[in-house]
Amino acid sequence: MHTLDVQVGVNYRVSARQRVHFHLDIFNGLDVQPQSTLAWGRDVAVQPAYALPRQVRLAGRYEF
Repeated sequence: MHTLDVQVGVNYRVSARQRVHFHLDIFNGLDVQPQSTLAWGRDVAVQPAYALPRQVRLAGRYEF
């Protein structure tokens, strides 16, 4: 299973002591899910790891 996580950010200086930061995070950008097959062990069936669907987060921060 392959996932692609991306972060893009930009910083702006408002004044000598003030800054604004913006960030965009994308998790599982390809929206890849594992196959839903079971791997049988000795006594227990083990499911593969489940990946969360694509998620996007936008964040901002103001420093003064």
